[in-house]
Amino acid sequence: MENSNNFYNWGYGLCVAIDDDLPNAIPSANTMVDMLYKRRTGAFGMSSDYAEVTTLYNADATFENLIKSMLSLAAKTIPGDIVTIYFALHGMASTSPGPKKISFNTLTLFENEIFTEDELICLLRLFHEEVRVVLVMDICQSGTWLNEINVKDDCDIEKACDIMIRKSKNFECSQEFQDALVKLKPLILRKQLVAAVTVIGAISDKIKISDFDCFATFLRKTWIDYASSNSNLDFNMFELIHKVRDVATNVILEEKIGTTGMTRWKIYYKEYSRRVLGCPISDVESPEYDYKNLSHQKALLHFLPTIQFIGQGHEPYFFCRAFAVN
Repeated sequence: MENSNNFYNWGYGLCVAIDDDLPNAIPSANTMVDMLYKRRTGAFGMSSDYAEVTTLYNADATFENLIKSMLSLAAKTIPGDIVTIYFALHGMASTSPGPKKISFNTLTLFENEIFTEDELICLLRLFHEEVRVVLVMDICQSGTWLNEINVKDDCDIEKACDIMIRKSKNFECSQEFQDALVKLKPLILRKQLVAAVTVIGAISDKIKISDFDCFATFLRKTWIDYASSNSNLDFNMFELIHKVRDVATNVILEEKIGTTGMTRWKIYYKEYSRRVLGCPISDVESPEYDYKNLSHQKALLHFLPTIQFIGQGHEPYFFCRAFAVN
């Protein structure tokens, strides 16, 4: 669909980062900002697909500011637009036992304000059909964000809306914002998730990631290895994620951390053995990676960036350039 300049759609970005004991968070967010502004698929000499990229860093990364920014993106985007939302802060994933999944996947915003997976689903319902939303969860235990969630369960959605409204009071958000959430609740309940949402996770849910092994770090290394002279990564999303995972594999298997002399693989495998296999091991017992060992191959998958798709209408965009309009 044409925009007001009569030639192509727009991209919009939102990068949220807090550097509280995460020294690479804001630099990583800035990497994403830079990369987004270099997405170019339009005509007539336009320098970027992205009309604007909003940053919410540290004290700006509040519950109110995050939701208001997402509401603004949902209101301004039209079919054919792309929205990239990047998170670099503390996150936690937890799933309750039993046949029905109850989500405890959360992000920790400024002053420990909590934003949940279910609240994110509520806001994603407000984006129009044929709008692409790319979520980059550069957080610990991010591999199953929005995975296997029942987005049609109106009871859970209604509960999430009520919790957002209650939080807006508890967090002493502006009265205008509190009133807006109350008015939005009926709209959220009426709508379904119709946007094409791509979810990129930094690492599986079972492993805590090193701040310097985040998706943006691997993307930057991929950029250096594969970029053309104008710093554009001319890959579709599948190709780009494949190359980022290749770069991540090399880093994890070969680079050592600090003075331990241990590779990231050995450190991650030690945690994997305790958390996933239920078999705690020492540093000495953590094995070197064996390319022929199927168990090692399976373990490595837990340490690499993930990708999944929710919503509808993904097929027309599978061959479009990653993070780009068309």
